[in-house]
Amino acid sequence: MEAVAERTVWNWLFNPFRYIAGAGALGLGLLAIILMAVLGYLGHTHLDGVLDVHAGPPGPLHDFILQGLLDWLLLSLTLLATALILRLKFRLIDLWGTQALARWPLLIPVGLLACPPVARSSEAAQQYFLALSTTEGPPAAAPVAALLVFVPIILLLLGAIVWMILLMYRGYSVSANVKGARGVLSFIVALGAAEIAAKLCLWKLALLPMPGGN
Repeated sequence: MEAVAERTVWNWLFNPFRYIAGAGALGLGLLAIILMAVLGYLGHTHLDGVLDVHAGPPGPLHDFILQGLLDWLLLSLTLLATALILRLKFRLIDLWGTQALARWPLLIPVGLLACPPVARSSEAAQQYFLALSTTEGPPAAAPVAALLVFVPIILLLLGAIVWMILLMYRGYSVSANVKGARGVLSFIVALGAAEIAAKLCLWKLALLPMPGGN
């Protein structure tokens, strides 16, 4: 009865690995990654790093799929290496599965940016902020309507990234049975290494969107 009582919406959203891991988490996670790639393709939103979401130029669907898969695979590999170095006990399928499912919060901002009105407002606001940094100065009138859409989207995106990082850590903690300072520090090191590795791989594969690309 106690286990059933714990199955609250809060736990499903912020600690789902109490209830799902392994092959189930892997299947749902891969589905989320593919769906994000499709939405990113529609909205020209690139997942160009383990923690990165950027607007960029359009491209073929397989580029967006590769970005998402590389982000997941490289973090999973660095966490695997960390667990081996620390001699932690883990199930490989749990490690892969929880890290795949941990990426799902990005579906929310990426999905919104695939909506044409939101995408247009976001682009207009970005162009305005880009103009602020030029010698010519900003346009005479700020795109108020676009900014009213853009600012909440940015806040939502930041919140989704923080949510994703929390799930990534909890997936690692549950899969490798590691907690406390040892768990947090080893996770931070692995996450930093994965972010660097992802940028290098995406750059080598020409999958990083060029700034200002259309």
